[in-house]
Amino acid sequence: MSIYHIVLFGSALLVLLQASKLTGTLSSLWWLLRHGRDFAALLNAHEETMSDQLYWELLDQTAGRNVFPLGVLEYRVDRYASLRRPPIGRIIRLARVLFYDFTSFGVMSVVLLYVVSAPVSAGYFGSAVVPLAATSAVLIVLELAGIYAEACFSYATVGSYGLAYHGGSQYVRARSTVGMYLIELRTLAGATIYSLGTGTFIFYFTATHGGEFAAFTVARRTFLGSLEDLLTCGYYAIATFFTADSPEPQNGTARAATVALIAQAVSALILAFSTFTLYVSGREQPEPTDSEPKPQTDTLTMSELVAPRSHSHRYRRIGYVLGGLAIGAVIARRRMRRER
Repeated sequence: MSIYHIVLFGSALLVLLQASKLTGTLSSLWWLLRHGRDFAALLNAHEETMSDQLYWELLDQTAGRNVFPLGVLEYRVDRYASLRRPPIGRIIRLARVLFYDFTSFGVMSVVLLYVVSAPVSAGYFGSAVVPLAATSAVLIVLELAGIYAEACFSYATVGSYGLAYHGGSQYVRARSTVGMYLIELRTLAGATIYSLGTGTFIFYFTATHGGEFAAFTVARRTFLGSLEDLLTCGYYAIATFFTADSPEPQNGTARAATVALIAQAVSALILAFSTFTLYVSGREQPEPTDSEPKPQTDTLTMSELVAPRSHSHRYRRIGYVLGGLAIGAVIARRRMRRER
């Protein structure tokens, strides 16, 4: 089997896995709407005794296993790995990280975009790999949009992205010492870096496969020259993400790449607004007095656990997210008008 066939097979497999991950993200959004508040209430009720095993059990109780294909954050794989011998368990977890983690998909996809675009390597892989690389780039954008939507849905239903998706058992233990706001900011920073990194390679791929930008071209034929082109693409990715200074797309392909990065920037703005309102709404919550008895969590019913602490607080939080969506929509409309 030649290198071409290996790359072709690997590209097709990557696209299939990315499509599966996107389907799982959409499934998790549905789970958040139906069970997010119940799950958050159970986590809060068991905060003092939280463990990985209890975390998995709470996900089972709130239909977390119904999230396609392997449950919320593939927790069933982690639980299965914990029941195996330590070496086997570590191999299973490593395989999940390498072949089904969102970050791993991003790394593999940008490598694919580079090797089918850089003059020093593109000639070895033929034209059949290019459509797969383009499909992978589209899936990156859709997956990022799904992640941003997932975060906003989490703020509206659970009140936190970390509680739902960032290892709830560790999150519950850490938030009392580190603080929820700092933990949530890490999510925002990671998503922004991911958007900028993938946007850089999408610009590079687009410019070498029919996309025309007035601000730059990618014509360097050497490996070092291609790295210089990537730096240029990185500059315009940052400029497009944080300002209105786009690389001036000249045709439909280039406009699609630019709009994709602008959409991610707007999504990041909405996520930043939601993260800030988490901090604000958290400070607005009244502190319980010493005379208020603490509930006995072992005797509470499910309806008591999931009862909202304050309807006005919940509606305010949803209003914050809707406000962020409205602001993002206005900014997106203005930016897209500039691209026409």
